Amino acid sequence: MGEERQVRLGLAEDLVLTIPKESHENLKAEVTVNPQLQAPINEGQQYGNVVVRMDNEILVQKPLVALESVQEAGFLTQLWHHILMFFKGLF
Repeated sequence: MGEERQVRLGLAEDLVLTIPKESHENLKAEVTVNPQLQAPINEGQQYGNVVVRMDNEILVQKPLVALESVQEAGFLTQLWHHILMFFKGLF
């Protein structure tokens, strides 16, 4: 429950791969993000993974990190978020 409704996630460093020519069609990237991220969120902290595969073989796996910090929201905002999450859980 943060001051912001969104947080930017990404890689801490560039991801570079060297692959055989014309094999790019066999590349698949999978991004996994931890469900229910809650503030405070610290820049650089891991919140998921990025996995790149070719023909079901893992070529590289990197942590997905917060690219910015998000501070915890105030009391009323947190209360409102709890109410929304409660009703969202009903459906």
